[in-house]
Amino acid sequence: MTIQYLIEERDRYLYFAGDGTEDGLEEDIEIHQMIIDACKEHNRRRVLIDDRNVIYTASTLSIYMLAKHYAQADIPRFIQQAAVVANPKYRADNQFFEDTMRNRSINLRVFYDMQEAEEWLTT
Repeated sequence: MTIQYLIEERDRYLYFAGDGTEDGLEEDIEIHQMIIDACKEHNRRRVLIDDRNVIYTASTLSIYMLAKHYAQADIPRFIQQAAVVANPKYRADNQFFEDTMRNRSINLRVFYDMQEAEEWLTT
């Protein structure tokens, strides 16, 4: 994977700090599996993904396909709540991603402020 994640177990959730450049849909699916595996290993169903240092390259079609994959993979069974903290320069694509995920009943929100993301995730 071109994006590397540091995983930290916190009190009520798992924290993933990413760094690198996204390399397409296949890598996004690998990251999804890595997050699921970590949730199982640490017995956590809430995740905070800190992507402020990740460069996104996904097309609108890839974003749509990723959301479709997540829905088919039965994400709610493994992850109850997911917060992504992203770089604001990707706001338009992130809004599309969040909307697409939520339309598939996946409880994911994108934030641009770490404190807001943590508050949403822990209340």
